[in-house]
Amino acid sequence: MPGGDEIRDVQRAAWAGPEENPWTTIVMQAIAAEAALAPPAPDGPGMFRCAAPDYVSALYEAAGLREIAEWDGGVRIPGMACCVVGTK
Repeated sequence: MPGGDEIRDVQRAAWAGPEENPWTTIVMQAIAAEAALAPPAPDGPGMFRCAAPDYVSALYEAAGLREIAEWDGGVRIPGMACCVVGTK
């Protein structure tokens, strides 16, 4: 890595929960009205897997990263929201 082996800054974005992203829940409700859908597994893959506060922070900490912060990503597309997790 440039500058040595130390990771100095990592950032990633994740969708906020479905309650803040109605564009997905509206579509899923329409599909569920016509077909039986199994509930998603809590730890299974999916677009909201990382939406819970501190979920990704805990993964970063377990990987040995420090000075971890989460913040609102400021995305203001109507019906969509995300948060950002990273190291300082």
